[in-house]
Amino acid sequence: MRNRFLKALLATAPCQVGERILIACSGGADSVALVHLLFSLRPQWRFELIIAHCNHALRGEESEQDEAFVRQLAQEWNLPIHCERLDWQKKGFSEEWARRLRYDFLRRTAQAQQARWVALGHTGDDVAETILLNLLRGSGSGGLKGIPHLREGLFIRPLLNTSRAEILSYLQKQQIAFREDSSNADTKYLRNKIRHELLPLLEREYNPRIRFRLRRTAAILTHEDEYLDQQAQYFLDEQQRRITNNNTIITTMPTATLNTLPMALRARILGKALQDSFPGEGGVYSEHIQALLRLSARVNGSKEVHLPHGIRASREYGYLFIKREEGKIREKAEKAKREKREVTHKIVPPTTVLVAGLRMHFELVPASEAYFTSSDVVFLDNGSITPPLLLRRWRAGDTIKPLGMNGKKRKLQDIFTDKKIPLEQRAHLPVLVDAKEILWIPHLVVSESVRISPQSRVALKIAIKDARPT
Repeated sequence: MRNRFLKALLATAPCQVGERILIACSGGADSVALVHLLFSLRPQWRFELIIAHCNHALRGEESEQDEAFVRQLAQEWNLPIHCERLDWQKKGFSEEWARRLRYDFLRRTAQAQQARWVALGHTGDDVAETILLNLLRGSGSGGLKGIPHLREGLFIRPLLNTSRAEILSYLQKQQIAFREDSSNADTKYLRNKIRHELLPLLEREYNPRIRFRLRRTAAILTHEDEYLDQQAQYFLDEQQRRITNNNTIITTMPTATLNTLPMALRARILGKALQDSFPGEGGVYSEHIQALLRLSARVNGSKEVHLPHGIRASREYGYLFIKREEGKIREKAEKAKREKREVTHKIVPPTTVLVAGLRMHFELVPASEAYFTSSDVVFLDNGSITPPLLLRRWRAGDTIKPLGMNGKKRKLQDIFTDKKIPLEQRAHLPVLVDAKEILWIPHLVVSESVRISPQSRVALKIAIKDARPT
């Protein structure tokens, strides 16, 4: 299982030797297995591992025993640990609020400890349960795609293709103890009811491989969901306008243009616009989007609808207005957009990827077929690439060794300034990276590290076309 886990880890994120990884550990089977598997890779990969435990303080002595167990585990494996107790006095308990507090704790701890990744122990069974849970709630493709392997460029889930049965078998063979959360057996919670009643029924009566089938469906819907997100973002980048007037954030878009689009795309555009209007304040639900769809489709007159978190939407003079009276929302909205746009594509040639308005086709060709690189076609020495190969958004502090500069590094920020790339365009630019460094910035720079030389045998050919809707 260790080799399978390593492959899954590298397919999930471009982990490098010696990186620091924060591991979220509740003491349950999944997270304990995750700690042990990463611990087993330390001799080869020299990972610096840190355990993080969030004490929900909801089950009295049992919660205290969970924390004590994780502390003992960290001591036995000689790993540093950081624990935090959740405070319910201010907000009261809800599953959504608990989730936000956990992720906030993990982000803060990762930043304080300078961890490159935060590893989470979700498994393939969690994917199946999440899909059924969201299906019962009437979710669209965004909810039915399950759980992402990589989120915000920080959170990684390398066990998503591993079943809970495999986890339990692994722990038994390794003779590793773990904690059982008694609340996981309580079927008054819908997720537990799905886990203990619905999934076993589907396996027994309909399809013994239902968990695998649901995971495969999630993978398909993930690709479709990414495409819808990209098209929606293109529309918002071109048509959405945002202004501030007396501490009111106003978002506008033309309804005539919006209403020419397919219904699925319209719904996604309005969902993204709403999410940007109140990030971190709760989910965008179907009824909110339906209210905006009805409002934008009105032919005559004006109307206003009231949405959660103080948001008002209206249709006036051919424009849809979304308004909120809170100056602090601007910072939250920008942060949420940055996190949501952190999309990573794993590149395994031959393949075609659509990202940031560009259609990129990757294929391997003999190096003898490599001709002069242009802005639309580039050739990289495939033998100099260290897998995995990924397309991701550029980040502050990123550097590249431009061709012809003898290996000298330059900051991407400086390159964009020299090339006079507008600020709004920079936000969407992808970069091609391997496990070591940035190899290529589309239309701009190729790295010296992947220069085609007389010794090159195989070249990675990348052909680029503009895929923005016309």
